[in-house]
Amino acid sequence: MIFRLYQINDQAACLEIFDSNCPKFFAPNERQAFITDLSEFLNYFVLEKENQIVACGGLEQIRTGIWVLCWGMVQQDLHHQGFGKALLEYRLAWLKTQPIVHELHLDTTPLSSGFFAKYGFEIVQVTPNGYAIGLDRVDMVLKLLT
Repeated sequence: MIFRLYQINDQAACLEIFDSNCPKFFAPNERQAFITDLSEFLNYFVLEKENQIVACGGLEQIRTGIWVLCWGMVQQDLHHQGFGKALLEYRLAWLKTQPIVHELHLDTTPLSSGFFAKYGFEIVQVTPNGYAIGLDRVDMVLKLLT
């Protein structure tokens, strides 16, 4: 497995991953926001296996010491093979290289919230139909001190 920074020519592969996870994990109407965010992120990573992008996800600092996990996803047919774990652990390790990190936020679906809870993220809010009808939003926070 190889992690590297996202490049513009990775867009099609990242969109394929997004599309493979719709509508179970992402609402189709979120696709345009993902495209826009890909062009703006500074800390967005891709995970390659055998020269194929199989996962992607980023981090964004929203205030001093407060970071957000952004658009983390794994190709749908590769779920439960350790790629999501590797992607999260890579981003957590990358955060340790930053001078100030107090909290890490994320929003996800109920299907994924248990995965993040294993890493110490705590649910702070659940918004029914927060992404789309039938797709609730779960906001979570991990307290960190660096």
